[in-house]
Order: sequence, then C-alpha cells, then structure tokens
Amino acid sequence: MAIITPALAPTTADGHRARVFQDDYILRMIDKLAAMVAELALPGRVNRAMEHELHEIEDAYGELFGIPLELLGSIDGKTLRSLVRSPEAATAVLRLLEAEASLVAANGDDARAAQRRRLADELRAIIEPSARGDAPA
Repeated sequence: MAIITPALAPTTADGHRARVFQDDYILRMIDKLAAMVAELALPGRVNRAMEHELHEIEDAYGELFGIPLELLGSIDGKTLRSLVRSPEAATAVLRLLEAEASLVAANGDDARAAQRRRLADELRAIIEPSARGDAPA
C-alpha cells in the first residue's frame, strides 16, 4: 500500500492540494474522538473528562462543518446532509452524532440521545443507500 504524503498529493488545476487529505484527517480525528467517548460513556459515569468530550463534539459541529449546535435539534437528516460539503464530511457528521448520542445517554439525557440517534439514522439512510438497496442520490 502506497502512502501519499501531502507533498505528493494530487493538485487541482489551480495548483492547490486535493481536499481529500483534509477530509481524511478530519475523519481520523473524529474516529479518535468517538473511541475516547466509547471508553468514557459508561452508564451513570459523569465526570470532567466526559464533559470535556461532549464540549469537543459540540464545538466540532460548528468549527469543522459550520453547523450551529442549536440547529441539530430542529432539522432532519435531509436538511443536515444539504449543509455538509462532501460525502466524507457527511460521514464525519454521522460519527459525531453517534458519539454524542452515546455520551449524552451515559449522562442520562435520554431525550437528546434519542434525537441524535434519529438524526444519525436519517443521515445514514441518505449517505449509505446501498444498505437499503437504493441507488445513490
């Protein structure tokens, strides 16, 4: 397997490096965050580390994807998908939603956890149509 460093990354017509590496980096960071959340999200365990991880997730929606946290409680999966720029970003948002749902459920916020799971399920149905047997949108 060849490893492509950013210096060897394909360039666009205007000489800029492909956005693939940025998206890949974001996905790896979200995977790492989700793994940390999974370790912390034990039922009934509320501590500073969990609060910190929740704040990191909440900040990531806005900082990485430009999605205001307040908006997540009032939109559906289709609207959410329209707010992110690429399939990779949509996958990253999906992972954030899943991690957040696990963390808030462990903190006892069942309503928010259920809402984030519903939103994650709707988004997954859009970005993973092969799981339903549909053609990609």
